[in-house]
Amino acid sequence: MYGASAYGNTYYGGEGAVSPIITAELVLEIRTSPQMPSTEPIPLGNDIAIMASFLDADEAVEPTTVVCEIRSPQGTISRPSVERVSLGVWQTIVAASLPGRWEYRVQAGGNVIAAGESVYWVANSSI
Repeated sequence: MYGASAYGNTYYGGEGAVSPIITAELVLEIRTSPQMPSTEPIPLGNDIAIMASFLDADEAVEPTTVVCEIRSPQGTISRPSVERVSLGVWQTIVAASLPGRWEYRVQAGGNVIAAGESVYWVANSSI
């Protein structure tokens, strides 16, 4: 992180800004459409939204950086870009390109500290 560093429980950003570091709750969710959270295997070929919400005492908090890592069923690790959707909500869109178990990790940095991992399954096509 260029131009900023953390010491103890205080975050020092540019121009002498000082703000406390927040250890936030991270809520992870898989969606196959904007309004449809998914707990079932994802059909092969669909797009998947990995949603990450950062909360402190049920209030949205905004991390300085968010990174996502995804491990495919073949063991390949990728780092797709993550975009801010709204205050404290970030997402990345990935394709369900291989059947099997996918693992992912989302981590916030800067003024908000949070990390979480989960899995999703992509179903094999019957055709």
